[in-house]
Amino acid sequence: MKSPLAFSIGAAVLAAGLLSASAAKDPPSPNDFKPSADNTFTCQKESADGTTAKKPAVEGSNAKTTKALLDTYYEGFAKKSGWESVISDNFKFVDANMTKRMPTFGKDAYIQIIKKFSPLFLTMRVKEMMIADDRAYVLTNYNYVFPGRHGINGDVVELWKVKDGKLDTLTIFFDTLNFDRLSKPPPKP
Repeated sequence: MKSPLAFSIGAAVLAAGLLSASAAKDPPSPNDFKPSADNTFTCQKESADGTTAKKPAVEGSNAKTTKALLDTYYEGFAKKSGWESVISDNFKFVDANMTKRMPTFGKDAYIQIIKKFSPLFLTMRVKEMMIADDRAYVLTNYNYVFPGRHGINGDVVELWKVKDGKLDTLTIFFDTLNFDRLSKPPPKP
């Protein structure tokens, strides 16, 4: 049985479209990705001739820009300030509600969503990050606290697109059932 971590890496690689057309013929498995010190991953895929090729998780001509934007975003997001400058004016946000896949458009609208969300988390950190050009997969981890309830810890998969030097699109996936259940006021005794 594959670990949840291996599943999350593999699913996100495919979902984010991080595999090139040539890699689609012999795609790496989740076990081919090895973590580095900065929470990015390197693919170590053994080729048909038995040699092992290392492929960085940060690759492509725009990857360094994408990584810098994400580093700025997450550093500020963890502090709950200073992340807004890297968001495009035409930002598109799609949340985890699978029944209503309507995106929210605009930087100001996203800022308002985050203002409502920020009081619900105490800490957040980046667990994994894979970048290919102007696309990225990031696995984040949050410690949530809900009024009148115990705190919980949860992972969020975040799929990013960069356009014109700004973070332009974010689609997130998380455990909506527990989040919705715990975010409601506790029942009265």
